Amino acid sequence: MRIIKRIHLLNHLFVPISVGAIILSFLYKSQPIVQFGILMVVLLLYVSFALIHHSRNKDLTIVIMLEYILIATLAIVILTGVIF
Repeated sequence: MRIIKRIHLLNHLFVPISVGAIILSFLYKSQPIVQFGILMVVLLLYVSFALIHHSRNKDLTIVIMLEYILIATLAIVILTGVIF
């Protein structure tokens, strides 16, 4: 029961960080290099948080790692086309 009530702060940090990154992207809309940097930081955090989460749950596999990396790569390709 105690495990269910325990909240991992790391699991809840990604959404506010993403919202902050979206706001920063709008503030720096005339500087695509800064937007690309913001994108890279958010995607690195996305992959890191996901791997830490699955590692804590003891269900981290190579397939899960590849899935998160491929999704991040796809986001880089799509959003780089939008930014530049």
